[in-house]
Amino acid sequence: METAESTSSSEKEGAPDQTSEVSFGRLMGAREYSAFRKSRQPHNLDRSSEADEHEDTGTTSRGLTVSPPPPPYPDVSALRQAIQTAEKPYTLSEEQVLFFRQNGFIRLRSVFDPHLLAAVRHAIVGIMLPACKGRNPSEPSDPLPPAGTRVEEEEAKDLWHRMSEPQTKSWHIQMAWAIDETVRAMVLAPRLSSILCRLLETPRVRLYHDNCLSRAPGCPTTKWHCDDGPGKHMITASEKVVTVWVPLQDTPCHMGALAFVRRDGRGGVSDSAVVPSAWTVAASDGCPDDEKSDAYDEFVSRLLEEREDLQVDCADYACGDVSIHSTNCFHTASPNTTTSVRMIMGTTYVADGARARSEEEFEEVGEGKRKAWAKFCPGVGPGQELNSKLNPLLRVCRD
Repeated sequence: METAESTSSSEKEGAPDQTSEVSFGRLMGAREYSAFRKSRQPHNLDRSSEADEHEDTGTTSRGLTVSPPPPPYPDVSALRQAIQTAEKPYTLSEEQVLFFRQNGFIRLRSVFDPHLLAAVRHAIVGIMLPACKGRNPSEPSDPLPPAGTRVEEEEAKDLWHRMSEPQTKSWHIQMAWAIDETVRAMVLAPRLSSILCRLLETPRVRLYHDNCLSRAPGCPTTKWHCDDGPGKHMITASEKVVTVWVPLQDTPCHMGALAFVRRDGRGGVSDSAVVPSAWTVAASDGCPDDEKSDAYDEFVSRLLEEREDLQVDCADYACGDVSIHSTNCFHTASPNTTTSVRMIMGTTYVADGARARSEEEFEEVGEGKRKAWAKFCPGVGPGQELNSKLNPLLRVCRD
């Protein structure tokens, strides 16, 4: 992934010059971002209109550049040092804390050592391989040209045809922290715990669950959504719940990096703007019931485009950068239009003392959700604290 400091990728993608120093993101109007996201759909990559406006090193309307492979497994010394870094404090500014509380998300640079994330990536693939007959289904079946090779339009179409089968080539694994010590070192890192305690204004946090997602080359857009809302996706209704999004390789925008809705960043334009949530959108006339549908994604896009006091904040993540977002923060991702597999660890944490939903809410949701809640919080019933053996209390960094 290109580093966030790089200006070249922003220029090549046609993104506006306006940036956010706090979130190190590039800011777009919602209408502009919708056009960008649409132009990145794999089936649009051979078009010559709107895609040309966002030409970059990942894909263009005429072809693509083959991406380099992920980093190798680190040596013992580098991994040991990376794990030690995960035990050390991270300095958050007051400006970053305020930004999170106003917008529901924040990106942070260099939270993790890239060597630790490379080891986590290899560990996750190793856990997955036995179930997939010894090969990673997200990887192309046929050998790719050497990294950096320019593949022109006709050959690129054939290459995408062979790679772009997201229904069968994308996968995810949950609860890997419980069976692998390297994953555990990242998921339960005191460095991360201390950051979350500061953002959530709580003395301690607990793990809810981890979730590693692998998105194959050619995977489509991640729709606009919040992690919780009227659909009651999580066992707790507490507001002190966040998801930490950790890319396991360099992840530029055109690889499917997360983008968020935020207040307009033009200094004082929208100090009182209310950032929408799944609850406020659900109360809008004509809102579709299914939060996972294309219709819901399009509905949210239209609502955002009507708001001049909001922007979309997207960024390239260097390996080691993370983003943290609340459960009522709208986010999305453009398609993975690189030749590389995009792997991320999305881990959810709750403030210590958070309780499960009421007995009435347990009865309202379907059996599938209750089974998921039981998987992540075994033995936790209605109204009880989320403190099962799979919801450990994270250590915080010593001063």
